[in-house]
Amino acid sequence: MEVGADFPPEKRKKVDDDSQMSVRRWEDLPPDIWFKILSSSSSELTKALVRIRCAAISTTLRSLICNNSVLWATLDFSVMEVEPVYDSPSVLSGVSKALLSLGQGNVTTLVSSPYLGDDAFITYAAKRCLKLKRLVLPSCFTISDTGIYEAFRSWKDLVSLTISPDNTNFPYLLEQISSNCKNFSELKLMGTCDRGFASTLVAYLPKLKVLSLRCAKFTSSDLHTVLNDLKQLQVLNISHCFWVQINWIILDKVSRLQSFITCMQFDHCIVCRVCHQRDKEDRWHEDEVDSLALNR
Repeated sequence: MEVGADFPPEKRKKVDDDSQMSVRRWEDLPPDIWFKILSSSSSELTKALVRIRCAAISTTLRSLICNNSVLWATLDFSVMEVEPVYDSPSVLSGVSKALLSLGQGNVTTLVSSPYLGDDAFITYAAKRCLKLKRLVLPSCFTISDTGIYEAFRSWKDLVSLTISPDNTNFPYLLEQISSNCKNFSELKLMGTCDRGFASTLVAYLPKLKVLSLRCAKFTSSDLHTVLNDLKQLQVLNISHCFWVQINWIILDKVSRLQSFITCMQFDHCIVCRVCHQRDKEDRWHEDEVDSLALNR
C-alpha cells in the first residue's frame, strides 16, 4: 500500500515528506556541515573521538572524513591528556592508532604526547604519515636505533624536528636525517646536549638554517662551533640558557644571522630560573621562533 494512502489528500503530502525525511542519510549532509561538526568540539580528545565514530557510520562518510586534508594537517596528541577520564596510555594509544589510520597520509605536522614515548608509536606513525614535514616529540620521548631507522627512512619530506638529544642516539639520528631528509632545515633541541654535540651537528646537518637551543644545557665551546661552522644558519635561539654567558666575541659572530634570540637579563628572568632549577624542561611546546612554537 502506498504510504499515506488512507489519509485525506490535503494531509498526504505531509506524510510523504515525513517519510522521506526519516530515511535521509547522515552522509548526505553537505561537506561544509560535516567539517563544522568535526571541528567544533572544545576538547581535542572529544573532537578526535567524534572523527573516529563518524568514520564508522558508513564507507561514504569515512571517505569524506579521510580525504579532508584540512582536518588532518596537524595531529597534536599532547593536548589529548587534559581529561582525566581519557588520559591512560592504553586509551590514548588506541586513539592515536585510529587517527593515524584515518589520516591516510594527509598529516604533515605530528606532535606526540608524553604518554606515547616509545618505538611503537613512532614506527606506526611513520608508515601512515609519509608526507610528514614537522615532528615534535616531548622531552621524555625515547627512540631506539631501530625506531630511528624505521621512522626517518620513511620521512623524505621532513623539514623540522623537536627532540631531546639525551633520550636517543643523537649521532645516529642525525645520520639518518642526513641520509633521508634532504629538505631538513629546522631543529629544536631540549634538555642536556652532550659535550661536542655541535661537531656532530655540523658534520651531518651543515645546511641547517634554524636552530633552537631554548632552555637546553650546552657548553660555550659548542656555541662557538655552531656559529663558526654552520655557514647557512639564519636563526639561532638560545633564550633562557642560564649556563651560557654572552660576550662580545659571540655578539660579533651572531651579527651575520638574520635573527639571534637570547635572554640578556638572567637575574631578572623567571623562565631562566625555572630552567636552572629543574633537570627536565617542562615547557617544551614553547619557543620564541614562530615556526617551532606550538600554538595553544
